Formats: sequence, C-alpha cells, structure tokens
Amino acid sequence: MSKWRKGLNIRINVVTFVHVKFLSSVRCWGRIGSVVWFYIQIYLVIGISFAFLILI
Repeated sequence: MSKWRKGLNIRINVVTFVHVKFLSSVRCWGRIGSVVWFYIQIYLVIGISFAFLILI
C-alpha cells in the first residue's frame, strides 16, 4: 500500500512540475503562446469530433 501511495505521490509531483513548467513557458511566450495554445485546442476538438464521426 505504501509503495502504491509513493508511486502516486511521485506521479502527482511530476504532473505538478510539468504544469508549472508549462505555465512559466506560457508566461514567457506571452500572447504568442496563448494564441498557439488556443489553436492547438481548436485542432484537438476538431480532430476528436472527426474521429467520432469516422467511428460512428
């Protein structure tokens, strides 16, 4: 149980670290980064909806 919990804690720390790094990089990029991220989200949504259409 303690081993599993330790693994979970490590995973949470990694996720938090990645989020912090991502947020700091976005802050460095500023407006360009937010625009790029916005387009990435749009493309993800379009891609997922197309995948669903193909699957259905």
